[in-house]
Amino acid sequence: MTPTPNEESTPVLQPLLSEKWVWSMTDLLSAILFGLLFVAISYVPLAVSPIWSLATDVTQASAFPLTAGMPETQPSLLTEAVFVKVRSWGGIRALSDLCSLVLIVSCGAIFLAAKSDHQRPMLAMMSTLVFGSLVWVMASILQPAVIGVLCWSLLIWVNTWKKSTWSQPIAVAVIMMVWVNSHPSFSIGLLLLLSQLIGTVIAGINKSKQDHSYHSWWHSVILLEAGFLGFLINPDLMNRFWDGTMLSVIVQRPLILLWQPLVMSSSLGIIMGSSWLFVFGLSRISNAKFHPGFLTTWLILSVGVCVTQDLLIWYLPLTIVLIQPLLADVIPKWDSQAGSKPLKTAEELTASDFRYTWISLLIIWLAFVFSPVSRHVIGGKPRPIEQVISQSLPLGVAKHLRKSPPPGQIFHSVEWGDWLNYSMTGKHRLFVSQHSLPSTPPLVMIDYREALARGDAWETVFDRYRFSTAVLSVENQADLVKALRESENWTETFEDEQGIVFHLSSLVKKSEPTQESSDE
Repeated sequence: MTPTPNEESTPVLQPLLSEKWVWSMTDLLSAILFGLLFVAISYVPLAVSPIWSLATDVTQASAFPLTAGMPETQPSLLTEAVFVKVRSWGGIRALSDLCSLVLIVSCGAIFLAAKSDHQRPMLAMMSTLVFGSLVWVMASILQPAVIGVLCWSLLIWVNTWKKSTWSQPIAVAVIMMVWVNSHPSFSIGLLLLLSQLIGTVIAGINKSKQDHSYHSWWHSVILLEAGFLGFLINPDLMNRFWDGTMLSVIVQRPLILLWQPLVMSSSLGIIMGSSWLFVFGLSRISNAKFHPGFLTTWLILSVGVCVTQDLLIWYLPLTIVLIQPLLADVIPKWDSQAGSKPLKTAEELTASDFRYTWISLLIIWLAFVFSPVSRHVIGGKPRPIEQVISQSLPLGVAKHLRKSPPPGQIFHSVEWGDWLNYSMTGKHRLFVSQHSLPSTPPLVMIDYREALARGDAWETVFDRYRFSTAVLSVENQADLVKALRESENWTETFEDEQGIVFHLSSLVKKSEPTQESSDE
């Protein structure tokens, strides 16, 4: 039968979206969580950061004379190059926006890893919220470590993939290649891959039930080889591994600053002790099994946190993912996604089936619009620089020193060194900073701690380095501030809420006022 013209012209509607795009209420709640978290992170002002020294054209040896002649290690070469490029393109505001994007992606990777085992999105969201609190604190400290946290989060997520496809080794190789050129913490990634191999071998010997859930030992070998291959793609080859290990493995600091033992009576110590008790207690009442590679790495990091608290940023995301199978086994499945997806084919879907999808996408768009990042896409007035930079930085001190550059060596805290280097535009001779720490002789750091300790040791240190100016924190260096005020050899020339500036009395002219108000 020949169809009529009307029948031929009747359009046949075909769905453009598959059933995979039919989101549920839990997906909507996930969008709300990440939208709020992204906006909160993006408005955190930048504070202490080694990146400030990268935003100036002054060489390290010129700004920090004590590093002259020392080898300059570059374990964060890629990260520093990216930060410098972003800063030259969009200034400090662009650096803040980049930090926000990197950290929210890290949270997303931990969320996907947390819910990969048992598809418990609400449980994963609550755990991710804990990690988000740490990320919110990190947002004010722009440093190469944020790229390390991103690589660590992505590697954890990739290791939770169940299907043994070639995409997983490729992803591991790419992550390790970026990591080894971005931050010296890459050795933790290799540790995780090695621990996974050991765990799968032991699981195979014991014929554990978890053999059916995770990869066989040969696939773990492939992942380790892929990670090592990615590690070798760096300018220094195997020397980079030695640098990453000697540079405190995690942060670019001399070994003299590695020892920061955990005090169990402190708030952080109580949190860590509670997490250990929670994990071991949960393992006793749950029948679920730990991930074969996560447990060994978690035990090593637990010991490491007792030595240096800097390991917390690596310990916490791994702990969140480690306990997910156990929590899912103990907590009733009130948030399970089983049955939440419609059992319709693509042809049977209607517009109402996508209602949560549209609302979720709208929330994501609103979060983007209300964040400072949207300015680079849709335009708008940039945030005032006072909102981008934390008021905890010595803004008034830097302004005072720019007006009257000190002639000699300046004593200051490590945390303020990079900001002073950025603010004073090369007219200075600074002491130490976070960025210059890898090239600072360890004996200099010993003297630095001696000067900040109570007693008269500061006089010996100041004479040894011939300091002519001291820039001190009102809150954190009160003892040294008191000692300089009581000394006849030093004169206070400036003070505001953040810092105090002292000069040698012999350099202060009698005709000038002895103190400058921060309001002038």
